[in-house]
Amino acid sequence: MSEPKSRNDISIIAVKVVDKEGKQLSDTTKLATGMKVVVNDKDTYTVVVTGDVNGDGKINIKDYIKLTKYTINDSIKINEKNADLNGDG
Repeated sequence: MSEPKSRNDISIIAVKVVDKEGKQLSDTTKLATGMKVVVNDKDTYTVVVTGDVNGDGKINIKDYIKLTKYTINDSIKINEKNADLNGDG
């Protein structure tokens, strides 16, 4: 997207948030892992909530337990991207 060149050059940006099934969500819905942010019906970004290891959209004790189990047995399935708490890959 291009930046406005002056105060009179206002670009209108349409942003909507949809769930995993593509249903548009209200403005008051909290963002959760797996939701999509759609900009101008063109660019789509997937929401990743760091720490949401089990992918349920929340960060809680369930994520801690699942991550702990994963460290003992790496055949346990987790969302590795969300588990990267320090962002080092």
